[in-house]
Amino acid sequence: MVAQESKHEALAETSLAERAREALGWWRDELAAMVPNALRARKAGRRAAIDCVLLPDGRAAVALAEPRKGALPDPAEALASGPALVARLRALAELAPERTLRLSVPRDLCFVRRTRLPARALGHAGAILRHEAEGLMPFAPAEILGDWYVETEDTDARELNIVHVVLARPRIRALEEAIAEAGLTLVRIGVGHGESRPVPVDLLSVDDPSLLAGVAALSPFAKVAGGTALLILLATPFLAIGQQEAELDALRAARAASPKPAVAALSAGAVADFLDARASRPPVALILDDLARTLPRDAVLTDLKLEGDRLTIGLQGAGAERARAAMRDSALLAPAPGDAAPGQLAFTLRALDASGGEGSQP
Repeated sequence: MVAQESKHEALAETSLAERAREALGWWRDELAAMVPNALRARKAGRRAAIDCVLLPDGRAAVALAEPRKGALPDPAEALASGPALVARLRALAELAPERTLRLSVPRDLCFVRRTRLPARALGHAGAILRHEAEGLMPFAPAEILGDWYVETEDTDARELNIVHVVLARPRIRALEEAIAEAGLTLVRIGVGHGESRPVPVDLLSVDDPSLLAGVAALSPFAKVAGGTALLILLATPFLAIGQQEAELDALRAARAASPKPAVAALSAGAVADFLDARASRPPVALILDDLARTLPRDAVLTDLKLEGDRLTIGLQGAGAERARAAMRDSALLAPAPGDAAPGQLAFTLRALDASGGEGSQP
């Protein structure tokens, strides 16, 4: 009961991102487990033009690689490390499209160990296993070659069962010297191909998660395509800016080429607009003169409000009827329809004709 409660607490502490990462990792591992080890061992790693199989007795069989057929060199033509093997490798190098070689060593030549690691340590498994191998083997770190793969997973314990394959480089020293003397480059070291029991490892693999390492592992076509896409992506903002500048220059040129009105024409137009706006209504001074001339002498003007063509005035001293009767003789004002506030009179402005005389009432 206590163990189950501890397990539930540990699961509760796991973040959503970690759970998603674990789920994706589980699907990846399940799909990878469906691929046979023999196929993974044959297809993984960099392509090589020449295959070399090291036999248990120390001899090496070499031949041009045939990836489609999957055939290996014939052990009957194996040669011991020495001038004869170097001459054979040089002859094959002349026929091969690349001067690259893939080596397969026997299982008995390697140190195979099984270990368990927490599932969370999968990203650092390579460094952990290499550190352990360097502590177990009496060789310098540069003399130890190794690779690993996940064999099974214990979901209850959340642990991985890992197979770590290690090879001491001095055991293939003579063969490496023959390969280098023939002018070939060793690009991959597999395990167990000559025994028909290949292991999905590459002892020359480097666990380098950097971007440069990922780019270096791409094929030439992928590198060219990726570089072209990157250049287009970087050049797009500059191309857009250049297109915008070209359009602005075209607009400036069209504006400069279009005819411009003279300053006198602009001034005359502004004056004409102002006069046209003021022509439909009399000036305020004319309205005040008309009121002074028309209203009774005992009338006192207390308020004046002009809104559009409607004029409202406030009077004291003279009756509203006397003032309204007197305003019938006004040349600028006409009685407005509707009632005004007590003590006030409302009028509408008469339009003036072009000569300044009285026009028709709107």
